[in-house]
Amino acid sequence: MTDGTASGEQHTYGDEAAAIKVSNANESWSCLVGNRTGGQGKTLVTQLLAEALSDAGVQATLASVDTAHGDTRSKLGALYPGAIDLAVAADIGEAAAEGDSMAGLRHWDGFVDVLRRKNVVIDIGANVWPPIAQWAEVSKPSRFIRGRPLNVLVVVTAQDSSIRDGLVMLSQVEAAAEDLNVGRVGVVLNQHFGKFEENDANVKALRAYIAERNLPTIDLTKGHMKATDVGVSIARLRQMDGAEYHKVRSSESEIAAWRELDFAKAWVEKAIAAIRAAGFAPAA
Repeated sequence: MTDGTASGEQHTYGDEAAAIKVSNANESWSCLVGNRTGGQGKTLVTQLLAEALSDAGVQATLASVDTAHGDTRSKLGALYPGAIDLAVAADIGEAAAEGDSMAGLRHWDGFVDVLRRKNVVIDIGANVWPPIAQWAEVSKPSRFIRGRPLNVLVVVTAQDSSIRDGLVMLSQVEAAAEDLNVGRVGVVLNQHFGKFEENDANVKALRAYIAERNLPTIDLTKGHMKATDVGVSIARLRQMDGAEYHKVRSSESEIAAWRELDFAKAWVEKAIAAIRAAGFAPAA
């Protein structure tokens, strides 16, 4: 087992064989899921990853790191009462008290307690990644999480802004790899807003970045996930029968609700299989 030091072999970047990268990174199944753009399916992917780990007997801790919204829980926390909610400032400077340049950094120090947990899956809010990278550059949390590499999944849709922000985050993850003890890095291509047109300039740039670094990708087709819009978690969805689902989706006829549930469950299983195939969860 590696001691988690920031060696070139441990990180995804470079020309090492994919099998070696998977072996090095997956001694821990902790993973950060994010993008700088909101509404990309990050919370959905976080749930799918947790389910993939659970299927393989890995008990994951769910966590949400997002800007504070009063006493309300995060989207993930509302779905999973046992999830950790860490409320943070939108940037380091915003958290700093007047005359105390270190206050902003101390405000973020609770994040290291999240990183220390074994097999934690972290859903980060939009615009939360930049201060994480800034905090990590100064605080070097890798010293406290050795032996537990942090995998990263960047979720993008076919929207131009999402791809551009995803590329920025990927480059910043690469720069922060040593400070955060980054293990395996992958890209989730979420087709919720349409397919990735290969002739599009932004898609070409993303594909080139992925190919140059041999990053694994997870393709998510647009799914029938209406129940998640009304507060049904993926974990609950997988256990539902048609009668329970019809109560949730009462706007649909009974036969339509049962059919919709069949489609949703099939989509979830396909997505979980893609997560395993990309090396972010062990075989079930």
